[in-house]
Amino acid sequence: MQVDIAIVGAGLVGASLARSLAQSGYSLAVVEGSPPPERPREWDARLYAQSPGHGAFLDTLGARGAMD
Repeated sequence: MQVDIAIVGAGLVGASLARSLAQSGYSLAVVEGSPPPERPREWDARLYAQSPGHGAFLDTLGARGAMD
């Protein structure tokens, strides 16, 4: 498979980059070496802090409203 951009890692940064480039016209591949871990029952959404700039970026991706 040949792509224009390969993003290594599907964590927060890799997934955000892939989403932000989705409409760029480039062909993308996100490469992740392992499946995502199962969400623990005691999930704490405060795991990641967001600055106003991060929030604005997530809004442009349409992602912040989908976060629990």
